[in-house]
Amino acid sequence: MDKTLKIIVLIQFALSFFTMSNAQTWNTFTPNDFGIPYFSLQQGGTSEADQTFKISKYTNDMWLSRDSNAIRINNFGQAELFNSVNYPILSSVYAFNAITITPSKVVFADDNHGLYSYNGSSWIALSGGLGTVTMSSDADTVWCAKDGGQNYLKITPNGTEIGPVGYFQRYVSKNGVSWGAGIVAESGIAKNNGTNLIIYLSDTCLLLDDYNYHFKFSNYSDTMYVSGNLGISMAVGDVFVDSICAANSSNMPNLPIVEFEIDENHNIWAVFGNTSINHTPVKIGFYDRVLKAWTQFYDVTNSPITFSGLVSIELDTLGNLWVSNWSKLHCLSFSNPPSWLGLKEQNKQEGTFSVYPNPSNGDIYISSKNNSLIEKVIVLDAAGKVVQEFSSSPMLHLDLEAGTYFLKIVCENNLEEYLPIVLN
Repeated sequence: MDKTLKIIVLIQFALSFFTMSNAQTWNTFTPNDFGIPYFSLQQGGTSEADQTFKISKYTNDMWLSRDSNAIRINNFGQAELFNSVNYPILSSVYAFNAITITPSKVVFADDNHGLYSYNGSSWIALSGGLGTVTMSSDADTVWCAKDGGQNYLKITPNGTEIGPVGYFQRYVSKNGVSWGAGIVAESGIAKNNGTNLIIYLSDTCLLLDDYNYHFKFSNYSDTMYVSGNLGISMAVGDVFVDSICAANSSNMPNLPIVEFEIDENHNIWAVFGNTSINHTPVKIGFYDRVLKAWTQFYDVTNSPITFSGLVSIELDTLGNLWVSNWSKLHCLSFSNPPSWLGLKEQNKQEGTFSVYPNPSNGDIYISSKNNSLIEKVIVLDAAGKVVQEFSSSPMLHLDLEAGTYFLKIVCENNLEEYLPIVLN
């Protein structure tokens, strides 16, 4: 690259960074801001973070699950809670662990009790969905991948088919091209030709490495993307054709990519994980396809995201980035934010409780803005496991190792609120 071209590229990079930095704004919402009295996004069952938060490419509605509750947030910023209280058919649901969306319906999976479909006005139970752990859709076709040893399920408007492969626990397809894999990060990925499988390994093709933390088709092309320890590999048809890695993109972290989204310009938003702590998310990055550079990163220092817990990302149809993060939703808005976003930000309610000092050495005090009575406080670790529990006293001593935890505050009328606390 000659000197002039280098200068042009550097100027483009600087302008892109400046534009992104000044056009982007974080907005953070709690369930209370949407008129929902409670929910955390930490799941029961066999949930994977990316499976319990989806944005419809057809309607731009956001869908989330919290245990036996389904939540929809529409284009007007209005939320609706679906559970057994208003839909008795959901009374047997233990925990929704996966969501997928077709042009005509939204399908939720409970791996213990099966599938439930919502068409915009009513819920129905679908047969054959027991054991479903992940789902995807291809137009009106729904794919259900199941616990190890069970064959996958294909649901079409004309009926249900049982797949011949028992080890697929994740499955995606587009226009009849299908890919599957086993548990998260299991070696290799396979293309299903209907009669046989083509197994892909990094030593036989342009696949970067043999891990597959996340894979999907782009909404804007027929390219299938798969992420691993070294970056993102791309396949078209039967061939891996390209990749995004440290060798061909500047400023790329040396971390696995545990989830990603592709925008209409084929740029990438990616969640990078910590290799030493079970791939816990540590930052979100943006890859500019034209510049071939990672031009923006967000972590605990410059975003409201709590990275020690559940993190999942989605892009809405306007190109804004949404992050599902424990009991909060964060939106990184650009020049075309949802029309309700600013109004909701102005009118949203602050939480009832606050905790201090934070960070703390273990001795903390919980205060209430409206004198609400605390019935109990449950302390959760980053994996959602209960590690301590207290009665109504507002003064607590946390006898725990250093790290980030969450206080689940249960007050009168069974209202709940979650607060992060950092222990030194």
